[in-house]
Amino acid sequence: MKKVLIIGSGAREHALGLAVKGRFQSHALGSHSESVQLFFAPGNAGTAGIGENVPLSMTDVNALIQFAEDQAIDLTIVGPEAPLALGIVDRFKRRGLAIVGPDRDAAALEWSKAYAKAAMRRYGVPTAEFAIVKDMEEARRRLRAFERVVIKADGLAQGKGVVVTDDAEEALQALEMMLVEKRFGSAGETVVLEERLYGREISVHALVAGGEYYILPPARDYKRAYDGDMGPNTGGMGAITPLPDVDEALLKEIESTIIAPMVGGMKEDGMDYSGILYAGLMITADGPKVLEFNVRFGDPETQVLLPGYHGDWLEVFTEMAAGRIVPLKAWTTDAFLGVVIAQDTYPERTRNDIALPWLEDKSLAQIQEEHADLWQHVTLYMAGVRQEKGAFWAEGGRLATLVARGSNLEQAYDRAYQALDVLVPDQAPVMYRRDIGR
Repeated sequence: MKKVLIIGSGAREHALGLAVKGRFQSHALGSHSESVQLFFAPGNAGTAGIGENVPLSMTDVNALIQFAEDQAIDLTIVGPEAPLALGIVDRFKRRGLAIVGPDRDAAALEWSKAYAKAAMRRYGVPTAEFAIVKDMEEARRRLRAFERVVIKADGLAQGKGVVVTDDAEEALQALEMMLVEKRFGSAGETVVLEERLYGREISVHALVAGGEYYILPPARDYKRAYDGDMGPNTGGMGAITPLPDVDEALLKEIESTIIAPMVGGMKEDGMDYSGILYAGLMITADGPKVLEFNVRFGDPETQVLLPGYHGDWLEVFTEMAAGRIVPLKAWTTDAFLGVVIAQDTYPERTRNDIALPWLEDKSLAQIQEEHADLWQHVTLYMAGVRQEKGAFWAEGGRLATLVARGSNLEQAYDRAYQALDVLVPDQAPVMYRRDIGR
């Protein structure tokens, strides 16, 4: 029995657990349902159905190390960015514990946007023009160099520290919010002013270890809260893969101008990057440019990417922890479309007193029985949902991701929204976008 610890509490971690278990496989290859014991720290109501939730904070590194040693955990996979920024990988490795993820220095690509910008400039990776500021006086002066600007908090802000502005007034308001009002605390003490880019956004994930990499199929993440890409930025409201507007030539350009220079540059600098390198890109008229780097799987991209591989994800992650990359060859040609179900007040505020009986096992089992033909193509990944005395309650802004599979995106779209119409009660205090994939 192999013991695997997955750190995190979102739909991404639920998907990672199903992948490690081999639940996405349509054949015996890579199926580990009986040979893997899963632990989630802290997990959610969905992960409790495939493993054991451990009541440990994902940022309590001492407690996580103690648990991994006490339970003789064979492999740990880090989902979110916060533990990586705290150096959890460095400390696990010093204790001889196998773990997937970059060390703290390498994770600076995400926890410091200023560091990431400097690294891109050093390695010749195309990105937007930028300036780094620490006070309003400097910000006002540097702002004059930009026609339209994106304001980014330097540190981690749970996917909400980015403000896309249309004019100088909006830019100044965003700068006041970060530098004067301290809305994002220490994460906004340094701010990056960035030239606003125009084009199509895509997400490209690469598995990296030992100076080698493997690029996963591209995906698209929908960040804005409302239909038509309106409203505030969120942690993500949906995702699709594959992308009909991304061809092999563009992927090769992304590899040669972005992924290869980053991986090679870090290796030359003596940085042993091991884990996921996630590039958020804008496909501009001048070619692909980096909006941001993340050092872990995206959420909700993970939920649409992992089911497409018909090989052994446990082997892939085990080899990565040992510093090796396994070529992933058994990919499906199917399309996947994921829609995030969130509280109707997300992302401004969230409540924890909302009952979710329609997400409970009994309700889902009835839906699956009544709509078996539809539901065989649908997977529901839980996120901000807790289980309390058998009942499900909201715990975070994003509650779940519903992913539908189809022979093409049109079919996946139809199945996803048919399933949502069946699943979500009319009066439920939740929202989801109706235009994912459109």
